[in-house]
Parts: sequence; C-alpha cells; structure tokens
Amino acid sequence: MKRKHSHGNRICALVLAVVLLVGLFQSIMLPQRASAALTGTVYAAAYMGAQTAAETSLPAVMESGGVQTAVSWHIGVDTFSIPYDTVTVTGTAADGSPVVASVEVLPPRSNPLVYFVDSGTGPDWANPPAGTDKKPVIRSVFYDAVTRLDGVQLANEGSDQIFNMAGEPNNTWGAVVGLRTNSTRTDPLQSPDGAAAGDSTDLYRIGLRTGNTSISYKLTLEPGTYTLTSGFFDWYGTRSRDTRPRIEYTDKSGAVKTLLLDQFNTNATTLVSSEFSLPADADAGIPLTLTYANVSGEAPILSWFAVAEGGIKTLIEDARKSAASMVKVLLDGNDIKAGNVNGLTFKGFGVLSANSTSALLMDYKAEQPEAYAELLQVLFGGEHPLMSHVKIEMGNDRNNSTGPDPATMRTADEAANVTRHPGFQLAADAKAVNPDLKVSILRWSAPAWADNNDKMYTWYKNTILAAYRQYGYMADYVNPYINEHAPDITWTKQYAAKVKSDSEGFLNTEEKALYNRMEMVISDEVGIGSFGGSMVSDAALREAVSVAGYHYNTDDDSAGNFKKLAEQYDLEIWNSEAQATFSNSAFRPHNNVKDPAVAGTGIGGTGSALEMGNTIIKGFVNSQRTHFIYQPAIGSFYEGGQYSFKELVSARDPWSGWIHYDAGLAVLQHFNWFMKAGWENEANNAGIWRAVPQASSTGATGTNPVSGRNGTPSYMTVAAPDKSHFSTVIVNDSEYERTYKLQVVNMAFAGGTPSLEVWETRAADAGKAFNSGYMQLLGESSADGAGVYTVKVKPFSIVTVTSLDNSGDPAYHKPLPVEGERTVLDTDETGSVQNTADGFLYADHFDYTGKTAAVSNCRQPKLHQFPRWV
Repeated sequence: MKRKHSHGNRICALVLAVVLLVGLFQSIMLPQRASAALTGTVYAAAYMGAQTAAETSLPAVMESGGVQTAVSWHIGVDTFSIPYDTVTVTGTAADGSPVVASVEVLPPRSNPLVYFVDSGTGPDWANPPAGTDKKPVIRSVFYDAVTRLDGVQLANEGSDQIFNMAGEPNNTWGAVVGLRTNSTRTDPLQSPDGAAAGDSTDLYRIGLRTGNTSISYKLTLEPGTYTLTSGFFDWYGTRSRDTRPRIEYTDKSGAVKTLLLDQFNTNATTLVSSEFSLPADADAGIPLTLTYANVSGEAPILSWFAVAEGGIKTLIEDARKSAASMVKVLLDGNDIKAGNVNGLTFKGFGVLSANSTSALLMDYKAEQPEAYAELLQVLFGGEHPLMSHVKIEMGNDRNNSTGPDPATMRTADEAANVTRHPGFQLAADAKAVNPDLKVSILRWSAPAWADNNDKMYTWYKNTILAAYRQYGYMADYVNPYINEHAPDITWTKQYAAKVKSDSEGFLNTEEKALYNRMEMVISDEVGIGSFGGSMVSDAALREAVSVAGYHYNTDDDSAGNFKKLAEQYDLEIWNSEAQATFSNSAFRPHNNVKDPAVAGTGIGGTGSALEMGNTIIKGFVNSQRTHFIYQPAIGSFYEGGQYSFKELVSARDPWSGWIHYDAGLAVLQHFNWFMKAGWENEANNAGIWRAVPQASSTGATGTNPVSGRNGTPSYMTVAAPDKSHFSTVIVNDSEYERTYKLQVVNMAFAGGTPSLEVWETRAADAGKAFNSGYMQLLGESSADGAGVYTVKVKPFSIVTVTSLDNSGDPAYHKPLPVEGERTVLDTDETGSVQNTADGFLYADHFDYTGKTAAVSNCRQPKLHQFPRWV
C-alpha cells in the first residue's frame, strides 16, 4: 500500500481538544459478515407480470458443495413489469446462503415469442463462410434462459446463426452475410466486444455492425400480426444512425411485398418496438427478409431482436414509460472495493484558507471565543466531522483576488513566521477538535527573493517546520508548484525526492520522520487536469505523487485517465478547489427563475446548496473525485471584496459574533453524516467507506455551474468495506417528483434485510421557519418481497437513504446555529466597546499590548496566549 498516513500527534491532539472544546465521540459497531453467496449469478427468464418462480426459469434447486439445496426466490408484485428489461432477483437457499439471479423479462405468456436472437453469438460467428473474421465462440446465457422457460417454443434453435452458412443449405432463418465491397471481411461483422470466448451476460454488448448500408435476417413466419423489438448498443460512442427496418415477404403469386416499420436513431434510443402484419396470402414456405436499413448518418448496428405474436407495441411502450419515471439503483456488494484504499475511499470535505478570507478569524477567537468554538465544533467536531482537511495557500504579501495573504518569509534570511497567517492557527485549532484532520500547503505566488526551485524548497521547508514547531502539526500534503497553473512535472518529482530524503536541519528524528512522510499533490490547475495522461504513463510520477487535483470542473479528460488513476492505480482524485453556495440561502427564500416551468426554492438552482450536492455526485461519477475543498468554506473578511457570500460559513462581524451557517452545510451533512469518511490507515482496517461507481449516476448538466433542473437521476452510493452498511445520497434539483427503486444484493447485513432510514433537506413550506425543512427524518423504507426499497424524492430536495440507525442520535435532530440580527460596528473612543450613543464611529490607537488570542500546540497540549497581531 502506497499511503503512509501518520497518527503520531493523535494522543496529544486529543488532550488539547479537551482544553479547547468538549466533544462526544462514539464508535460505530459494525455487524459481522453474513454467509457467502451460494454460487455465481444465475441467468433466467420470466413472463411479464410473473408473481411466482413457477412463471420463470429460476431454478428451484441448486448445488452447493455437491449437495442439492432448495432455493426460495424473492419476487415482488412489479419485479417483472417491463418487457425486455433485465432485472436482478435475490433468493435464499435452504442453508441461509444468498443467491442472485439476472432475469430477462419477456412479453406476457399470452403473446409468446417466435424468435429471440442474440446477434453475433453462437458457433457460426466463430468461423463465418468467407473472410478472415474468425472469432471465439460466444454463448448467450439469456437465450439459454429463455428456452428453459415453460411454454416457450422458439423458431430459432440457436441464439444466432448465418442463413447461408456453408454446409447448411436448408436452414430457414439467420443473418444474411456476404463480403464487404473492398475487402475479404465478412459483412456484417461481429461487434468489437466479441474478442474473447465465453458467455455473453449482456444482451447489448455483443452484436453486429456493418460497413455497408444494411443488416438483414431471413425469418420464417406464418400470416398474422407480430411485434418486432430490437436492441442497440453503439460500440463507437454516440454516433448518429438513422435506421428504418423493413419486412420483405413473398405472396402466393410470387410477388415480393414490402412493409416499412418505424424509423429511429440509435443515438436517441437503445430499444425500439414496431408492429407488422403478414396478410393471409403471404407464402409461409418462403423465408421473409428483415432488414435494418440505413437512412442517414452512420451504418446500422444491431445487438438483439425478438419477434412476439400479437400487436403489443403499446403495451411495451406504456410499461417502459411508466418505468422511466422510476430510477433503479442496484448496489451489488461485490462492487465495493475494500482493497482500494485511496482512490475510492470517500474523504469528505475541506476548508481552503486563502485570498485573505480568514483575516478576521483570530478576531473572532479573541473577541467572541464562544462563537469561534461553536464554529470549530460545527465544521470539525462530532463523530462525523463535516470538514476533514484545512488547506493553506501561502501568500507573498500581495493581493491574490480578494486580498493579500502574508508571506511567512519576507527575506531569504528571515526566520519563517507562521503566526502572520491565520490559516496556520485555524489548522491547529481544527486539528485539536479533529485529530485526524489533514493539513496541506501550496502557494499562490512566492516572495520576490524565492526566485528558483532551491530557494522555493527552502521557503516551503522552513514554513512547514515552523508550523510544526509553533503549532505541533506537520503538513500531510504539499503541492510544490503554483496554484492554478499547469504542473511542472520534473520539479514535482524532484521535490518529492528531496522531501523523502532530506536529513538536514531537523530538531530530532521524530520531526525528520514526519517531514519525510509528507505526500505530494499535483496540480491544482483550473479546469480538467492536463497531466492525466502523464500520470497514467509515467510510473515514476505516480510513485512521487499521491493526489491528482484540479479546480472547478467535474469531468475527466477524454481518455478517462482520472478514473483510471483512482480505480486501477489507487490514487486520490480531489476537486481541490470547489465552489460553495453563492449568496446566503436564508436570504433567498425563492429562486424565482422558472426552469423549465416552475420557480425553484431557496436551496436550489445555480449557485445553490443543491448545486453543491450535484457537483459532488457528478465529480465522483465523471472523474472519481472523493474529496472536495471549498474556496472559501469560511468567509471571514470584510465585505466589499471581489465577492460576497460565496461560502458555507460567513463570519464577517467579529465585534458582534454574528455567524451565518448556510444550508450548504446541511447538504454536506447528507454525505458525511451517513458514512465513515476519511483516510484509510496502513493496515486498511479503519473501516473508511468506499464510494461505489456502479451504484452512482447523474444526468446533471454543466461543469461549473452544474444544473440538475432537467430532473434526470442524480445519486451516489457509499458503503462500508465489510458490506455491513450503505448509504445512497439523492439530489433532485428539479420541479419533478422522482421515485427511486433501490435494490441491494451480496451484502453482509446483520439480522437480515434492514429497513432504511430516509432523511431529507428542502426549503421550508409556506409560513414555516426558513430552516424547518433541513435534515428531517421522514421515516423508514422497508424492502418489498423482491428486496427492493421504494423512495419518493420531492422536488428541490436532497435525500439520504441509509442502513445506519441514526434516528435516536440527538445530533441528527439539532439544527445548525441561526445567526440572528447583525450588529453594526460602532465603538466608543477606545475602539473596544460597542457604543452607538457617542460621537465616535470607530477608533483604533494601534496599541495591541495585552490583546491576545489562545493558540493551540499539539506537542505541548495546552493553550498559549500570543499577541493577536504579530
């Protein structure tokens, strides 16, 4: 394991936390793992509307260790409600072992299938009659499952075959193949996914493609009405393929007649149904031709097709339209990657102290210690801290957007002075409350004297050691280059090597060891990281760097490199500077932009709390981001800078102690409060939850801002590595209610299938307090007979569905602090006492003797009094 997290300061930090704040820490007791699954996935078929296993081809008995054991399958009233859908069904063996099946739903028994063809499978495609396209044999498990279903009598005796196959002159159905016009390759071709022999467990991934204008099949049908349903998967992306199927049959006079079916574009749909009728004078002794013909755009493709008796197009479409309003989420415990300790562990959220945004925090600490302590507890305290990281952007005494941050070394020979920068004290205080908090360092721009890499290294090193000696913590992460610039890869490698090998200037071996363990971040640039390809191709760079981070964009690069880095190479991917809420959610009860038809609410829309939620989900889904740092999370600087209220906490009035806690914090609670977030330890036994890509999805548009107003699904699932618990966070920033169907398989719940708690945050109902809808327990959702949970998600809301039992914890029912009335700054002649009755507005004698603030130090676990301004 590459990660080397240090916990050397934990004990003293815990002692200091007692001095600074009193907090309660409780441990989560996780149940033991249940029995392992009986066998691999079972493949079966079922008629639409089936209510019992007898109406399916699910086995009643299975073998376990050479012993036959009965299986009870869990089937709900609507488990098999959608024709040509593939659903997951769970079962329980007589010995208590769980079983999982993947079931293909067919039309109702009253409309039996005549053909069910999984194109590109079967032995013929391993050795087509001409060309050089020899392929492995692909077996269709779903075709086999359909044939086992009672009452099914297919005209096709195999999953697919070639009509004019050599040595088979009398076959009555199959794909019509020939040669491409300019090559010796067979046309049509098997899909590019048919490169390996074995079982096809997905109807869509194996199929046919063509270099010509059509794909054709010969079929034999009696006169009557039929419904053709076809499935499509484009192996080349989202190309435009306008296609129109047609049926050509021969009547009893020998004339060839044509029936044109519905036109469609495979870029817009993956499944199409059309009805057609063969008249009584159709000659059933002559095979008809089914042709998928190109109309415009790219050549046709085909994954599978089925022909059912009767006109059931409307039945199929109505069932699928009804299902379209429901979102299916499948959490398979086998997708929880317990061995991935960095890339998929959900680390939560962080605070960025930069651009002078923390300038007033130490004033709060000195003048309003109770308010400051409450702020620390809200952000960094409790069993599930909202913030797990303080990122400090070092300044150079010059403006960097909203104000300057001081340089810790103004000359090359000055001792590093971290007390100038409030971010270093904030990190110390936060670490006192949460000993597991991470601290990272980077720079906006360097002081003028640090004009080469060696001097830069000296500035960084002296500052990091000064923070350790002053406040007792060593930085965990360092970005050695410039904020929001493309990386210097060579310098990053050199810097990482210097940190690991440096042995000069340390006070003791402990200090040296902590320094040598620091990890590297690359590159904190704006937009999609430009270095993804370099990281994937350069093992030395991956060894040097632990974190890939970039700002204000949710997406991956075109090669998917950041997903690869997280999933294949187990590296951390951060949204290392993210946007919090714009404006104050409590001050905007209505976002009255109609998008598309109904005005939103105070927690939704562009720049809102719900947008934050969608950005988290999309950042993970699209580029595997598992950590989000907000700039700024705390806005503690005078109003009138470049922006106002672009933050989660507004602390701008130290004279009064006024602090606004935004609804964006409630959104973050929906994530962190329902999992164990953070960084996994070297032994991989801290139990940090993993985000699950296969059970997460979003259709929200944009990158910054991200909009969910289209009403498409947006959800993210996290789970304990031992499969004992899970939570799914759902964001609905639209005017449409959405129904989610959650199904969970291969988990290790204690005591059987649990009920799930449902927690919701949304704007207040009319006449209610603005925060009355924040973090409310709606109740519990129980699984139906098929093990499926149904959860309705209201418009403009965020919901967390969890197997954890939090309903009895008072912390989950305690609202965020409410700021109350703001007090205008108006002092007496001393500048220290609020007085609106005299003639002084404000006074400052610039004599700060005796004005101090308490400073945390982990290595000396007590509070020290230091001058507030140094």
